[in-house]
Amino acid sequence: MTDAPLPCPTQSGIVLFLGVPNAGKSSLLNAILGLKLAAVSHKPNMTRFCITGVHTEGTTQMILMDAPGMMQSPQSLMEKTIQTHLKQTLATVDVVVAVVDVNTAFHDRERQLYTLLARETKPVLLVLNKIDTIKKTDLLPMLARYQQETPFWKAIIPLSAQKRQSIDRLLSEIKPCLPTGPWLCAEDDLSTLPMSFLATEATREQIYKHLHDEVPYHLNVTAESWETKRDGSAIVRQIVWVDQDRYRRILLGHKGQMLKTIGEGARQTLARVLGHPVHLFLTVMVDPEWTKQMLLTPGGTAP
Repeated sequence: MTDAPLPCPTQSGIVLFLGVPNAGKSSLLNAILGLKLAAVSHKPNMTRFCITGVHTEGTTQMILMDAPGMMQSPQSLMEKTIQTHLKQTLATVDVVVAVVDVNTAFHDRERQLYTLLARETKPVLLVLNKIDTIKKTDLLPMLARYQQETPFWKAIIPLSAQKRQSIDRLLSEIKPCLPTGPWLCAEDDLSTLPMSFLATEATREQIYKHLHDEVPYHLNVTAESWETKRDGSAIVRQIVWVDQDRYRRILLGHKGQMLKTIGEGARQTLARVLGHPVHLFLTVMVDPEWTKQMLLTPGGTAP
């Protein structure tokens, strides 16, 4: 009689995606998960709170955190609070993945990031994102410069989150850095955040897509209610908060057409993620103090 083989030990750890605004952290998270979990926009500072995804493969589970972009000189109370929370989060994770846009790799903002991470004792990986936007001949000199000027990286992974190139290589580099231990989430979990919060992200993404200039930075979206019907469909109600009435008028558009367009785009995104029909209702309200409330209860209520 032979002894039964011992089960392989599981791994689980928290991985923080860190970088300056517009480096592609949210796109990278979405590419790994295979779905749109974090809102994405070409406008900077889209992410305000850490969006957490869960990637489970084999015996390994990664808790992936998409952090807000690092800012050199935060100005508002909201920006300062977000940056303080970001540095606190950095101290609690197991692995740090610095995400850098290859087109701005050695700008002052990125150098500030490198200085911060050079002091880290935990594994720090570097992702050179958006390699599909540069010539291949430009990549090798860039890699050589990183190895010479910032030699503390555990690994350097060039990839394209947008085209999902070299995502598997990144995951294979993260895996050996994770501690052995029980999983932190269920095997089929995709996020540690409630779906109501993720739904507000879908709406906020549509607002960034359809509105320009400063309007998106003067609003927030919170969940009011979430009702799941017997047929699996969901009735979702959200409030879009703005700090001035003029932004409310812009959001509504002529005869409410802009808000309808935003709501339809968010509804379609949610229906794809959930796999069942979604009925989304948006209300726009004015509150000059919405930023203080947002810092206390990001995303609003959970279903």
